[in-house]
Amino acid sequence: MDKIQLRTQFYDEFVANLQQILATPTDQVQNNYLDLGQVKQIKREELAQVPDLPRNDPLEIVFELLSAEIQKEHLQKVSLGFNEYFKSYLRKINEENAETLTHQYFQKTVCLFRKILAINFCFIQEIWLYLCSCFKTIGLFLLEQNLIQGSLLYWDYIAKIGNIAARHSLHTQQLQRSMRILEVQAKEDGYEELAATLNSLRIHLEN
Repeated sequence: MDKIQLRTQFYDEFVANLQQILATPTDQVQNNYLDLGQVKQIKREELAQVPDLPRNDPLEIVFELLSAEIQKEHLQKVSLGFNEYFKSYLRKINEENAETLTHQYFQKTVCLFRKILAINFCFIQEIWLYLCSCFKTIGLFLLEQNLIQGSLLYWDYIAKIGNIAARHSLHTQQLQRSMRILEVQAKEDGYEELAATLNSLRIHLEN
């Protein structure tokens, strides 16, 4: 097997692993762990329950895997990781879960971006531009699917990331252009609140 094949397999296995983890249905996630921080009182017999294992949250696992690749400064793996993470969000989102799911995914996205900045990631410009491209694609999808409550919350998180980027001297022109495009589209589609929100977030992005 030559070096190119080895490298391809290296990435394929990484992506396949992420896809398998992210595809875990929420109703199959283990949730019988006795957490003393979540109960007011317990009985002695409850301390003897088996199994007593913590909940395996797919998003937490992927968060840890991506954090490790960020620490290693693996640009390709970090890009692929974000891509799979965002696609998982788009596959799962609907009108009923839009707000909850957006919080779950993009609180972690903000944290991951902070990690990238904290270690002075070698390829910060490349990953920032890649993320900006993803943000536009995700925003268009949410609008096309008429997921307006999810869109409002989503863009609030993206603006927060943009604010952080600006404070670290990263250019936000690409993100601002994307927000303007979505603002115009939202207005044309009759979503005045979303259009106004995007306008305000864009104007204050570097403040």
